[in-house]
Amino acid sequence: HGLPQGFLPQVFVEMCLEDVDGNVLRCETSPVAPSTDPDINQMLSLTLKLGHDLDVAKDAIKSFRGTLAFSVFDDVTIREPERGGETRLRHQRRLLGRFELPWATLYHAPKCNVKGHFRVAQPMVTCGYQASPIPNGSER
Repeated sequence: HGLPQGFLPQVFVEMCLEDVDGNVLRCETSPVAPSTDPDINQMLSLTLKLGHDLDVAKDAIKSFRGTLAFSVFDDVTIREPERGGETRLRHQRRLLGRFELPWATLYHAPKCNVKGHFRVAQPMVTCGYQASPIPNGSER
């Protein structure tokens, strides 16, 4: 049972960090196979550029107070019929949730490596989705 394969979106994660110079660095995972319970088990890396002076760079990294942000998106293509029998494809990237990791947590982790399952804060409204019917007419 469940949704047909064509209705399942591809899910991916985007990682962002504002570096010490105020530049926003971004990278994202490859989309995973469509599923109702996607497993995004991929490594992401960003390259920080901190200048030529190694001593200043070490101090800048140690005292950096930034936050690494992870945003979970789905990627869907919607077929919309138009006049004259034409079909238009509309591509959407929808935010499903986000979590943030303080730089200090990553910096002090062994080998700057953080693994695990993380709770994602969902937006108040997830555009493009319909709510499931509420059983017995009860309120949420």
